[in-house]
Amino acid sequence: MIRIILPLLLMLIFILSPKQCFADIADNESFSLTIPHTTSLQLVSDKTDFGTIQSNEYGISNKSAHVITLGDGTNNNSHIRTNNPQAVANKQFKLTFSSDSMDINIISEDNIAKLLLSDENQTEVGINLTDYNQSEFPKLGAGQGTQFTIQDSKNLAIPASSNIAFDDQIAALSLKMDLDESTLDINDIPQTINFNVVFSIVGLN
Repeated sequence: MIRIILPLLLMLIFILSPKQCFADIADNESFSLTIPHTTSLQLVSDKTDFGTIQSNEYGISNKSAHVITLGDGTNNNSHIRTNNPQAVANKQFKLTFSSDSMDINIISEDNIAKLLLSDENQTEVGINLTDYNQSEFPKLGAGQGTQFTIQDSKNLAIPASSNIAFDDQIAALSLKMDLDESTLDINDIPQTINFNVVFSIVGLN
């Protein structure tokens, strides 16, 4: 009789006071979301200097000599690329010129923009800022493109809402910097002139 009651008693205690340990079973995996840049901007020149200048070239303007090409509007080396042209086409675009050693002024002359670099020694050198046919202001965009205008003494700009044309998500820059040899003078002090060009989109986050 004792052998029967004891197991039943132990079972009853186990049911009334369970001592079992339970644990959750879980697994997890991490995920990420990368939001891509909608626009990239590239400024590439064919070279970074105007080459060797001979003294017998002084005083003669030659549009086929001493030219740096930042973009000819066809090879798309210098360009804006975007996967959302509708959002970018009506931004403001700027070409900004600066120098640590020279004063800079941009003027309009003979239907082109000209960059004038001058220093305290009265040396003044002119560089024509032209598109690929070297007779107009630089342009941006597919097809005929849209001309930059002179915003101030340091900047060329295309105003907002100009509706820049993109071809296959690219708007190419047409800009040549053509040294005006006629601005060189035998009395100019031998020196190296450095300046910077920045191509930018204004108001793009």
